[in-house]
Amino acid sequence: MNKKRTRIFYVPLCLALLLFTAACGSSAEYEAASAEYAVTESAYYDNYESDYYEEEAVEKDSLGAAQSVDLSEKIIYSASASVETLDYEGSVDRVYALLDRYGAFLESSSVSGTDYDSAARGSVSARSAEFVIRVPVQNFAGIKTDLEEVGNVTWMRTWSENITSQFYDTQARKTAYETERDTLVAMLAQCDNVSDMIEVEARLSEVQYQIDSLASTLQNWQNRVDYSTLTLSLREVREYQEPVVVDPTYWERLSGSFMDKLDWLYSFLQGFSIVLICAVPVLILPALVLFLILRARAKKRKALGITASDQKEAKRAKKAQKKQRRRQKHHKAPAAEEPAALTVTPEEKAGESAD
Repeated sequence: MNKKRTRIFYVPLCLALLLFTAACGSSAEYEAASAEYAVTESAYYDNYESDYYEEEAVEKDSLGAAQSVDLSEKIIYSASASVETLDYEGSVDRVYALLDRYGAFLESSSVSGTDYDSAARGSVSARSAEFVIRVPVQNFAGIKTDLEEVGNVTWMRTWSENITSQFYDTQARKTAYETERDTLVAMLAQCDNVSDMIEVEARLSEVQYQIDSLASTLQNWQNRVDYSTLTLSLREVREYQEPVVVDPTYWERLSGSFMDKLDWLYSFLQGFSIVLICAVPVLILPALVLFLILRARAKKRKALGITASDQKEAKRAKKAQKKQRRRQKHHKAPAAEEPAALTVTPEEKAGESAD
């Protein structure tokens, strides 16, 4: 009975030992498997992260290179300046020296001065010039600074125009047209009938025209970006000298006033003589008519026998009659009328002498 109980007790103990041994073995296998999985997972993520960062670095490098080549800013720089100088010829020579120094070229120029007609009349104006200069953009700041060598810079203005978006938009359109052109060329080679060829060639001509127009616009913009524009106005001036004011003496003022009056009289007589000479042709006809009238009256009086003394007596008689009428008008109560003196007119006298 005791032996049976002892066997029964050993059985559960053996089962427990077996289970513990199995558990320990499975645990060791699990830990080994877990360790191997961890190593594999770590290596995988390390390789993945390495590949990822390498690809990202390559993408960044390629993107940066693309931006440095294709996405550079397109800015047009311009400036205007006004310079005055006492040495006009020397300043013009210094302008051309600046062109040679900075690799610039002259786009246009204009020069103005005194003509012979104005110089003959004593009107002398200052000379001036205007230059439109195209200078490489890297030398733009330098040539503006050295303008002081030309003369006194009185005014300067600088401005810029950013055409980056317009430039690359136009460039993208040009690329799209070029792609379409290549496609049309391939289609033209595969055309079987004349109508399709004509249609493709017409579209190809339009696309080529757009490509040429956009290429010209891009080239013009690029030239303006590469070469900045400087408009220079050069003006000749003279050194100001304050006039010396001297008070005139009494005799100087007197002689000056007398000479002014003589000048006025001379000018008046000169103008009057000119007016008189110009009026002679106009006065000839009235003078001739008056001469003919007076001559006809003289002939008539001579025919009637009227002498000069008779004419004087007739004038005296008329004057006496006029005086008498005036006296009568001034007096309210006129006096008794006296018998008027008998007056004989020259015509009556001539008639009596004829009888």
